[in-house]
Amino acid sequence: AVIVDIGATRTDILTVCHGRIFYKKTVEAAGKSFDLAVSQYLYDKHKVRISAETAEQVKVKVGTVWVGNEKKYIDVRGRDMTNGDYCTVRISSEEMFAALEEPMAALIEGVCDAITKIPPDCVNDVFDTGILLSGGGCQLDGIDKMIGGVTGVAVTRLSDPANTVARGLATLLETVTEPRSA
Repeated sequence: AVIVDIGATRTDILTVCHGRIFYKKTVEAAGKSFDLAVSQYLYDKHKVRISAETAEQVKVKVGTVWVGNEKKYIDVRGRDMTNGDYCTVRISSEEMFAALEEPMAALIEGVCDAITKIPPDCVNDVFDTGILLSGGGCQLDGIDKMIGGVTGVAVTRLSDPANTVARGLATLLETVTEPRSA
């Protein structure tokens, strides 16, 4: 399997086969880089500054990385940098597709790199299992379709992706025996 854990500040990509990790890569494209791309887009296109919290809300409500999904809109309040006043701008999911292109391309490049590093005896296993998405960042609209469309590999978004790593660590800790005293 190829496991892609899209967190807040980074994305960890692992290629696992026969119970072993064969390849590991960290990419800086993750939740906060998507938020920064939203902020930068609003500044470049509309000369409006917004808070980090507002950028995240825009990403969650209308952010998409897949063309063809339902077109959505959100009204965003920020500071107009041409006159210093507060203003409201209407942003569409179509605009967010363009805004998120750069961090998404970096994430896709990391996934494609991991796929090229799959050992020959694991190719069938990886293509049978596919790409597993976890982490809060994998909830971005269309991210599974985009990764699957570019790689040609089936993509599964794990249930409750934001808590997958924590649940896995909890399971691991339950199986660890207590240390022996000397």
